[in-house]
Amino acid sequence: MQNPFFTFNAAAEELENIKKMRVDREVELQDCITALVGRHHNILLYGERGAGKTFLLRVLENELSERHKNIHASLVSLGSLGLYGQQDDLSAFPRAVLLQLCRDLWTKVVGKSYLDLKERLEETGQEITLRNNDEIAIQRVYTHLMAHDTASRRKLSNSVGFSAIAKGEKSEERYVDTKQFDLLPFEFGEYTEELRKAVLLPRGITKVVLLCDEANHMSVFRQELLLEKYLELFGQKRVQFLFVAGQANWLENDFLPCCFETTIELKGFSEKSNAVELINKVNTTSITFSTESIDTVYEAFKGHPRLTLMTCAKAFDYACEIGESQITASTVFKALRDVGQERRRWNEMAKRREVSQS
Repeated sequence: MQNPFFTFNAAAEELENIKKMRVDREVELQDCITALVGRHHNILLYGERGAGKTFLLRVLENELSERHKNIHASLVSLGSLGLYGQQDDLSAFPRAVLLQLCRDLWTKVVGKSYLDLKERLEETGQEITLRNNDEIAIQRVYTHLMAHDTASRRKLSNSVGFSAIAKGEKSEERYVDTKQFDLLPFEFGEYTEELRKAVLLPRGITKVVLLCDEANHMSVFRQELLLEKYLELFGQKRVQFLFVAGQANWLENDFLPCCFETTIELKGFSEKSNAVELINKVNTTSITFSTESIDTVYEAFKGHPRLTLMTCAKAFDYACEIGESQITASTVFKALRDVGQERRRWNEMAKRREVSQS
């Protein structure tokens, strides 16, 4: 029998499945909407790994899209910042966000293929094309972001061969180094304003919200550096940011920039009924969980979504191995030992990452 708890994460990537699997989070969702729509705030959303931050962002993105037609919300990932520039990941941040915004506007708003945008980088300027103003604006910004500053250096070397040496001939070798430029805060503001005026305002969209996910893959130290480095960018409010951070005492941190006026911590489900609802939505099989087994899971992790589902997945496998039709508390205790070991490995990896990035 297929374990539904192991296939849940893959299914949860799809928006329709997110809507079906949504459990509670009404308070946190409304807090985000109030801060973004009503107060024009930037938000720092933080919480333990697996608490459901990405899930909440997908729900928020959909909610803004469906109920607030004057807002364009883009979900951007900061999980691979190093791929967006030859410098360090912090320098790549504004460029990475803008590139993903261009892609989002091109595919979701204009309705064209990303490959079409990518191919336009090869244009010579002599092509005869008919384009709308929104396409022209996105292409201009995208092309600037993909451009490289090129520096050349020359090296003189002797030609190979006796005759060349006798004649004293020398050949010139050219080495080309490419370096991506750092995007300045005011440039970020100019680019986003260009996109807003050309692409969004004609469609009645006045605000841009960037939901920056996966920053918690960086150490807390690196997250603090990023927030400090782009203080001017965040404070411009040309666009609004929701920045997903890792677990830390952000409310007690004097460092947190004042331009992040709203801070929200995401925790486990506050009610056991929410954990029960999540388990029942995921578990579509004939194997059931006893009341005692669910109590055991909830008490162990206080409704932490990922740890709850991980424990249920392990318990489900153990139940299948021995042919149980109902998962008992003793089976859950066995699964808890496995999840506890996995959690310790997470913490050790996080500590090593913190040390290496400090």
